[in-house]
Amino acid sequence: MTVAFTYFVAHTAMSRADKSFLDYRLLKNAHYVTGSVFIFIVGMVLFGSRALTPTMLENLLGYPVATTAW
Repeated sequence: MTVAFTYFVAHTAMSRADKSFLDYRLLKNAHYVTGSVFIFIVGMVLFGSRALTPTMLENLLGYPVATTAW
């Protein structure tokens, strides 16, 4: 994933085409950046809680492993 992200950044930053994939003018808009950061934080909380739920169900609530499977 790191290689893909690095390639994406290099491709969009060094693109010699008139129109690149990512429009950097969006990053000058404070509302867009704030919304993107907020959505990233909400996504991390949601996916983090999803990853920890099976462990909580097994250890704290006594559910069997077969019930808490992904």
